[in-house]
Amino acid sequence: MRENWDKEKQLVKRDFDLLIEKGNLGFYNSCEITTIFLYDSTIKKAKNFYTIVVFEEREKSISNEKPFITNKPINIDKQYRLGIIRYQRTIEELEKDFIVLLGENEWAYDESDLIIGNLKPLPKQFIPKDGTEIVPLNSVLKNNFYNGSYVLEFFDQEKQELRDVLESDKLLGKICKCVTELLPIDLLYIRDRIGNIIFQFPSMMFTLDTQPLSSWEGMEAQIAWHPFFNDLDKMDKISIQTSSHLDNNIMGFHQLDQINHNSNELHTGNSNDMNDTIIFNKENGLILSCSSASFMKDIHISGYISSAFQEPRIIKLFDKDDNLVKNIEIPIVYSTGGDKPYKMDYSDWISNRIYENEKKRLERDLIFVQYGKKTNDRNKALEDLRTLIERHGEDGIYLWDPYLSYRDILDTIYYYEVAGVPMRAINSYKKQKNLNNKKEISKDKETYGTWVENQIKNLELSSNHLGIDFELRCQHDQYGWPFHDRFIIFPLKDRRPRAWSLGTSINSFGKEHHILQEVGNAKMILDAFMELWKELQDPECLVWRSK
Repeated sequence: MRENWDKEKQLVKRDFDLLIEKGNLGFYNSCEITTIFLYDSTIKKAKNFYTIVVFEEREKSISNEKPFITNKPINIDKQYRLGIIRYQRTIEELEKDFIVLLGENEWAYDESDLIIGNLKPLPKQFIPKDGTEIVPLNSVLKNNFYNGSYVLEFFDQEKQELRDVLESDKLLGKICKCVTELLPIDLLYIRDRIGNIIFQFPSMMFTLDTQPLSSWEGMEAQIAWHPFFNDLDKMDKISIQTSSHLDNNIMGFHQLDQINHNSNELHTGNSNDMNDTIIFNKENGLILSCSSASFMKDIHISGYISSAFQEPRIIKLFDKDDNLVKNIEIPIVYSTGGDKPYKMDYSDWISNRIYENEKKRLERDLIFVQYGKKTNDRNKALEDLRTLIERHGEDGIYLWDPYLSYRDILDTIYYYEVAGVPMRAINSYKKQKNLNNKKEISKDKETYGTWVENQIKNLELSSNHLGIDFELRCQHDQYGWPFHDRFIIFPLKDRRPRAWSLGTSINSFGKEHHILQEVGNAKMILDAFMELWKELQDPECLVWRSK
């Protein structure tokens, strides 16, 4: 069978053999396998939601039981039940399972077949522990907070078996919440790994502790070796390399090829900034440890003092008739200030410049832009909004603005040149203003109908609507719910959506101070928009739809 493997599979098997060899990363004797599965009642089979195989030094237990972490299957909905099973394999048993998975794309649990996707084996990857930056994959690995781990990953690229789950944020959120309540595995955070099978090989050859030299011209690395690792020839093949970085500059570097058994001084010339340390085997190329750290040089101490006799701040609460209901007392403390004035050094000057450049980049990329500071920026603001639409509107453009009028629609999304792109908008009748007398329109049905007729008339007269696929729905009366925030949303296909908070309604965009900024939770904004959109599907809510 192996003779028919392509080069990709042969490479992955060579990686597997290298990683399990005793003395390379550890002295493994068994594996712990945890499988999270969804039982599909429509086909009466279990689907792999996520499986992790962790190599360990403990011996396999005598018992062959495969205990369920879930005492009983957890009902998710009418179709799915969630189960989690954990069991052990010897290295020899696991190697057979690995070969079957690699060659035949099959994986079993509890002597039963598990439905998996068409998994693509990836070459070995080294996953560092979390440091100054979070490593996303650590959210689905086991205890990767020592030296780091290698992984061999079988990636479900199509995710066809779980497509219905992935397309429902509500269903996916419920499943992942159940998992995190039982295991420290967060698949909602790193949902791209759903459906995958990961083999984790922790690096266990030593423990490492680093600290700066007293001169701050490097650092000291203290190493305590694994008790089984006593091969001096292999120790001679291990090197340690460290470098310090600031502003994408290498501020210092040192490589030590003869490692002492305990303490090693690494003279980089500078340990004030970010320090990256990697320990590796020169013979087989395996990384044994990789970490990033910055050391604290100065501690600025501030304190607070309070007095038992200090008068508190009073907040008075009144009822609707202005009768005093309650006094809330807030105890006040006073800062003692720092122990000495802070003196800027070179890294502070560089950090300040990085911040200013980043602020300019965000403005240039329209990630964070301020308008209307002492000037009327109406034209620039609208041009920026049209630029955003041009950059991201290929799969759809959704506007969410309670004050949105036909003129605002024409001034923004109608400038997009690509024909047939779905454009959607929601406004609110309660917030609309009569352009003649500036008073809020009354809520009777006849006036609402008149307002709709005016919007239709003005839209019809203002464009030939060539290539436009647009629909405007209005929230009013018992339909949907009132809203306040303003967004432009781009529901990008096969990618995560993007959304911007407008900071003000489009009718006042750029006229007074407000901030246009991209939001980080765009999928949730899109889901909220679509939830209200569906609530407004009644014909009474339709203002205009392109023909």
